[in-house]
Amino acid sequence: MDPIALTRRLVDIESISGNEAAVGAFLARELTALGFEVRKIPVPFPPEIPAAGRERFDVYAGIRGQRPEVV
Repeated sequence: MDPIALTRRLVDIESISGNEAAVGAFLARELTALGFEVRKIPVPFPPEIPAAGRERFDVYAGIRGQRPEVV
């Protein structure tokens, strides 16, 4: 994976507050394609930003079949 190309693709996706779903979906697809186990964790919209049918989430990715070591 070329980090410069990945960064360019990420920067090209509009992801202002309340409109982050496209960049999250992109990251989830890319990480899944690389073999990571990916979960979308829902994040509520702040009161000043209407949800209007959109989704908002964090992307959690880990190595498939392995649990992270928590210290």
